Order: sequence, then structure tokens, then C-alpha cells
Amino acid sequence: HDFLGNEFGLFDMKKLEEKINQTYENSGALDTSWFACLFSIFAVGEQFMGNDPATSLVPGKRFFLTALRYLNKPVEEPTLNTLRALLLVAIYSKGLNRIYSVFTYMGNAVSTAIILGMHRDVCNLGLPKQLQDERKKLWWLTYFLDVIWSSRIGLPPHLNSDYIDIGFPDATLATEGFSPVYLIANTKMAVCIAAVMKEVYVTSGKDNFMLNIIRSLKQLESFFDALDPEIKDLSSSSPKFNRSKALIHLRYNQVIIVTSRPLYLSLLRTREKCNGDIGYAKQKCVQAAVDNVNILNQLWENGCFCKSGFLEAQCCFSSLLMLVMETLDGNSFPQLATALSLNAIMCENNNITAVDNHSRLKQLDCFLFKAER
Repeated sequence: HDFLGNEFGLFDMKKLEEKINQTYENSGALDTSWFACLFSIFAVGEQFMGNDPATSLVPGKRFFLTALRYLNKPVEEPTLNTLRALLLVAIYSKGLNRIYSVFTYMGNAVSTAIILGMHRDVCNLGLPKQLQDERKKLWWLTYFLDVIWSSRIGLPPHLNSDYIDIGFPDATLATEGFSPVYLIANTKMAVCIAAVMKEVYVTSGKDNFMLNIIRSLKQLESFFDALDPEIKDLSSSSPKFNRSKALIHLRYNQVIIVTSRPLYLSLLRTREKCNGDIGYAKQKCVQAAVDNVNILNQLWENGCFCKSGFLEAQCCFSSLLMLVMETLDGNSFPQLATALSLNAIMCENNNITAVDNHSRLKQLDCFLFKAER
């Protein structure tokens, strides 16, 4: 719950506990979508708890495979639990570094939500207020996860935002154990990212590539400036470091890197001078990498770092690449050693994404060594 519940609000914890008790008392009365959901919860929970580095077992995989068996049974009329199971299976698959499997599961999740009419305001009319809120939370979580993942792999989201007319999440969605403040921020981020991806990956060829990137970075900056001051403040003066808040910053910086990286790589090839807006874009990219390493280090120091997590591994690797490229220009960063150390820790704990990233770093190191010679 500390790793996902506060931020995502997939379940009402009291209802979840009641449902689990009901499962043990009379499992025959429950449908397959619930069992797919239940085993997905177990899989993700075990994944985030990590495993013993001395073993080669992938945490949660037994539960994951069981969840898939239930999920793959034909369902003509999906339920909210069907959607939850798809989202959890996608989240778990990130940790397996199954990039396109996640994209496919997210597509299925979006399709399921559309079948249930969760993106349309008219489909909520007449439903009990509690169910309306539950559907709205799940819809915007689905949209957010789909947009974030699509942007990470350079593919379009599964639904055009023009087809959505359900209201944005707000403070009225608050329940015991769930504050909507993070879902609100994540939804705003997703809407902004969807617009940015259209700018950066245009297909018409009418607009200038560099201008699109600069404009997109300005959009992202405006989104961040408009965030609740409480969300923007990452100081650890509070009694407990806030992981949910830190993840918003991690994702924001990661999107900055993904958005500006094409421009940065083109500058490396052309060795063009970085003045004006181009210099601004390059600096934003480098600063985002530095900030993300600092945030990851804060998560580690405060016991909030998920050693099996995909987000930690991906943000660490993206930052590493940017900082390594910056060192080619003679710059140095203490965060480079920190990022290498964090990646090594994740590798020792059998983080599949981190292990894969480590092999890429070794290839890059060999390439740079040959280039120097």
C-alpha cells in the first residue's frame, strides 16, 4: 500500500479486506475476474517487497502466472475487477522488462474501460455516488498509466483525449486511506504529456523539429509551475519522506529527458553551439538527469526505494546516459557515481531492467573506450 495505494487508489482498503475474507469463506461464489485481480495483487506486492539476492527466483512470478490463467478466460462482460487485474498485470510486467507486453496490457485495460463507459460522463448518470467516484478514479488512473507508458516507448496512447468527457479527479474523491492529490497531479501530467508527444513526434512535417521540442518543454514547465505547492516541495523536513510525491518529480524529469533527448542527440552529432532556446533545452535535459539521481538517492536513504522497481531502474539508466554524454564535453557530476551505485544495488537484487541496463552500459563503455583510442 505504501508503494502504490497512496498514489493510485486502485482499491478501497476496507472493501478489499472484506473481499479477501469473503474469498476464504466462500470462494465458489466469486467470479474469475476477482481471482485474476487477487493474484495480481499478490504478484505486485511480492515484486515490490523484493526477494533474497541469494536466490534466482523472480518475486511474484507464481502469482503472476496464476493471475494470467484467470485473466485469459473469455469474458464477454468485463467488470471493474477485470480492469484492475489488467492494470496490475501491466504494472508487474514492467518489472519483467516486457516493454511491448505492458503496452498491450495497457491497450486491453483502456479498451475494457471504454466498454464499461468509464470515459463518458453520461454513463455515470444514475449510478450511486460511491460507484461514480470509484469509476472516475480508475478511469483517470488507466489513462495516466497508458499515456506515461506510451510516451516512454515513443508510441501513441490508446485513446485520443478528444473522446473523453468525464470530469477530472478532484478533492471530493478523498476516502479513508486515499488522498486524491497525487491522482490529480498525475492526471494533469498525463494530459500535458499527451499534448507534448503530439508536438515532438509530429508526422505532418509542417513544423520545425527543434521548435516543437522547445514549445513542449515550455508546456511541461507550465504544468509543473501550476502544481500544488505542497506537491512541488520535496524537502524531507516532514517526519516521513513522501514516496508518492517523489515519483511525480521522477516522472516529470523523465519526461523532460525523453522530450529533449532527440534534440540533445542531434547536437552531439552536429556539435552545434548551444545558444538561446537550444541551450535552454540542453540545460533542462541535463538538470532533469541530475535531479532524478538526487531523488533516487533520497528514496534510498529514506527506505522508500524499490530495488525491484521498473521506474527506479529506468530513471536511473536515463540519467546515467545523459550524464555520461555530458562528461564527453569535459563536465563532471558527483551524481554519476551515485547512479552507478544505485544501478549496481538493483542488479544485485535481480532487478531485470537494471541488469539489462547494466549490459548496455558495458557496451557503451567499450564503445567510448574504442573511440578514445
